[in-house]
Amino acid sequence: MMKSPRRLLLVLALAFLLSSCASELRTNYGGDDAGAIALSLEPGSTPIWGFSLILTADTIPQPKGPKAWVDWPKYNFYLSRRKPDFHDIQGSDGYVYLLHLRAGTYTIYSFNLRRSTGFFNRADPSIPLSVTVRPGRVVYIGSYRAQLENPSSDCAWYKWYQKTGSDTCSTFGVVLFDESKRDIEILKRLYPREPWGNVSIELPADASNPPTIVASPHSWGNN
Repeated sequence: MMKSPRRLLLVLALAFLLSSCASELRTNYGGDDAGAIALSLEPGSTPIWGFSLILTADTIPQPKGPKAWVDWPKYNFYLSRRKPDFHDIQGSDGYVYLLHLRAGTYTIYSFNLRRSTGFFNRADPSIPLSVTVRPGRVVYIGSYRAQLENPSSDCAWYKWYQKTGSDTCSTFGVVLFDESKRDIEILKRLYPREPWGNVSIELPADASNPPTIVASPHSWGNN
């Protein structure tokens, strides 16, 4: 018996969200050696369905190693989008994240962009970006904004599928901003019991003069 379009859409939505939100690497670790990573994700003016930062526990990331997906937007019960934590400079919804992890070194492995035309994983020569998690401390690693090289381009499915014309639908970059003042104040309200007296800000050296391109649209490699 064929499912109704509405029911089929619900099943597909659940499958999509469960797959995109699944993390092999625990981000709610509560051991005595736990620390935390703080960050935010924002789409800017990019018309997208989803944007993810992918984190691994390896100093040199392994493609098949355990990963944690930090997903924009956040969801309640997988179906309804949570109220935004902030609006970025272009008025888009932004979210802050606090990842509780075992002490150790982690790296940003790649980013994932999801549009009506498909899924695109991207890594860049400037990635991986490493971060050290220390027990009882919070480390802020920045605000990451997705940007299409040409967000107003015609992103019809057949153009991507047949590889005709310019594939601007999957040509995107990621820009890093230091929004620590904004993001940490929001996180303090959301997580008042965290050790906010032990916060460090660890960004790439040149991020003090934002923005910093951490994933260039001109140097992608497929994952």
